Formats: sequence, structure tokens, C-alpha cells
Amino acid sequence: MCGTFYVPRLSGRKPTVEYATNSFINYIVGKIGMGEISIIELGVYAFVTYSTLLMLIISVIKEAPQGKSLAIARSIYVIPGIICAGILAGSGINIVTDTVTTANTIKNLNSSEVWTETTTQSKFIALQSEVWILIHWMIFLVLVAYVLMQVLILLTKHEKL
Repeated sequence: MCGTFYVPRLSGRKPTVEYATNSFINYIVGKIGMGEISIIELGVYAFVTYSTLLMLIISVIKEAPQGKSLAIARSIYVIPGIICAGILAGSGINIVTDTVTTANTIKNLNSSEVWTETTTQSKFIALQSEVWILIHWMIFLVLVAYVLMQVLILLTKHEKL
């Protein structure tokens, strides 16, 4: 199904733009990375995100110099945390870890009738509170703001010789 996208009809009515958009977003998110993740991947994403946030908190407490020479290095260390925080924030309340699709075809030998049955089973982690999505979005925004601030420091500050 590479390159095609199917929007099913809703009981004879034309699908609305909202339904098509939501279906398309779910299709893309399922294909790009949040369709199925393992527990180990989820742990790695969380570790990278929270260790990046911890590194940022420690650097603020230690009052690291805000010079132009280290602005790029500080930004580069934060970018993986931004990516992982975005993945965690985009995973939603139900994090699908495994999906198994089984298709059965039954043929009648006495006639030309054919029955097909498709079963889909999904295993997922359900977050108990929706606040985690908001927390991950906030971490994502804080890290993006930090990188933007470092880029501004890189472009505006002049080093004294």
C-alpha cells in the first residue's frame, strides 16, 4: 500500500474533511514511528529526554558561561532530547507496542463462495494520566527554546580577544 491512501465511506455518506484529515494523520503517524514501539525503545526515549532536561537544569544551576564559543556544542547535545521528547509527546495516551493481523480465508468446496476474516490484535500501554503528554510537550518546547536561544547567542554575541 505504498503511495496510496484509502478513506473508507461512512454508511453511504461522503467522508468529511475532518475525518479524512484525522485518518491521514493516524496513517502517517502509524507509518513513521509511533505505530509500534517496544518497551526498550520507550525507555530509551524517556532516558534521553529526561537526561537532557537534567543536563539543562544542572547547567543552569552551575551558571555555565554563555559564550559564543560553546553555543554550538550546547545546542548539539540538546537536539536528541528534542527529538525524543517529540516522540514521547506524539505517542498519545495509548502507546502501541505490538500489532498482530491474522487473515483467514474459507472456501466452500461445493460452491464458489469464499469467506474472509481479518483479525487485528494490539497490545498497548495505557497511560493513567493524560498530563504526561502535556509534560512531554512542555519539555519539547523548553528544549527548542533553549536551542533557539543558543543560536541567537551564536549570531549576536561577539567574543573579546
